Amino acid sequence: EPAYALVVAVIATGLMGGFSYFEFSQTLPIPLFRRTSPAGLSQFVSFTAEVIIVYWAATLFNWMISRSLRQAAERFREQAADAAEREQALRATAAELQRALREREEKAAEVQRALDAVSRAHAEQARLLEAIREMSTPVVPVRRGVLVMPLVGVIDAARAQHIVQTLLGAVERERARVVLLDITGVPMVDSAVAQALLQSARSVRLVGAEAVLVGIS
Repeated sequence: EPAYALVVAVIATGLMGGFSYFEFSQTLPIPLFRRTSPAGLSQFVSFTAEVIIVYWAATLFNWMISRSLRQAAERFREQAADAAEREQALRATAAELQRALREREEKAAEVQRALDAVSRAHAEQARLLEAIREMSTPVVPVRRGVLVMPLVGVIDAARAQHIVQTLLGAVERERARVVLLDITGVPMVDSAVAQALLQSARSVRLVGAEAVLVGIS
């Protein structure tokens, strides 16, 4: 502490000054130097001055060092407090980021579950549509080498392509020679339906069978 050094310097100065005073006034019972020797007196005076100067120089140096250390310690405390605040802010930010990340992961999991549900529903719908197509375009063998395909409902482009594929597969599988296309259940036969039927007939002819159109009203 600077105050302690100052007190020590003041006490040392007072002691040295007191010794000098008592020595000069010749009140000390034991003299510190030979009073009859001028060299001894000057030596004592020099020694006293040097001790006082050294004490005060040491006090000044200690005060400067202490002040620098106090300023450095104060800056360090301020930096430590600032670092603590920043660390607390970083922890709060990290906690917020972790919470946001968990929420994002939960939302991603929900979206994934929804996508899985949609995929399953789409697969089920595709399976049902395929079953409906199979049921809407059945191929029935009535005799050896003779197949009947009853057509019911509206025939569009997708269904016409499915009719051709199903019919060709059945002809190759059953080795049929005659295929009866029954359009009794088709409500309306326009040019597109007629074109699809002609395409089916030409496709059947290419595999060695003959298509016969029945049920024309």
